Amino acid sequence: MSFVLSPLDILIIFLVMSIGAALQGAVGYGMALIASPILLLIEPDLIPSPMVIASSVLVVLVAVRDRQALDFFGLKWALLGFILGIGPGLFVLKHFSGEQFAAIFAILILIAVLMSAIGVHFKPSKTSLSIAGFLSGLMSVLTTTSGPPIALVYQESPGKELRATMSGFFIAGIVLVAGSLILVGELGLHEFGLALYLIPGIIIGFFISNWAAKWVDKGYTRPLVLMISGLSAIVVLINQVYK
Repeated sequence: MSFVLSPLDILIIFLVMSIGAALQGAVGYGMALIASPILLLIEPDLIPSPMVIASSVLVVLVAVRDRQALDFFGLKWALLGFILGIGPGLFVLKHFSGEQFAAIFAILILIAVLMSAIGVHFKPSKTSLSIAGFLSGLMSVLTTTSGPPIALVYQESPGKELRATMSGFFIAGIVLVAGSLILVGELGLHEFGLALYLIPGIIIGFFISNWAAKWVDKGYTRPLVLMISGLSAIVVLINQVYK
């Protein structure tokens, strides 16, 4: 399938990806929340494979920049839960209504956000990270977002630790997702070509995030995590209502 993007489309894509990448580079996640709905309006073929490819550039850049703060202990348990969650997610998608389960997960995220807002604390531990990883694995199959469960566990951690660990988590997730897309024929040279429209904005957004991260680290990490997680859940719920 081929198409031609207008100069205006390319400009909008550049701006959206720049803003999304700046947000994720500063907080640790959130680019898909901003970029995916607009990319779908401009050209549906840009989602999901080209977005997966382009996202890999950002998460590698952030992981390298903040690598010294990466929590390998937490990453290990989160990834274990993520891997265990993919299978049940695929089973639900095949045998049940994925939309209903996606709505349930979104409601669970909103409850977790509200609990956090009133003072309930989620500390990184084997149990909390395994459960968060499992929910992320399920959500990665049933929705377009998988970051909120892990981010909520790390919401009180230093910003650099959250960004580095989330990026490490996303790198592993992208490898798994990309492998699945290749197996089903949804990731090839065509998709790599489309990703080239997204990458320039990501590069600029990453450089902007180098400055923005310093501002976020002055005590704004937790409020932004709660805001992005809540908005992500609301977007999932809206998508289910209007499907």
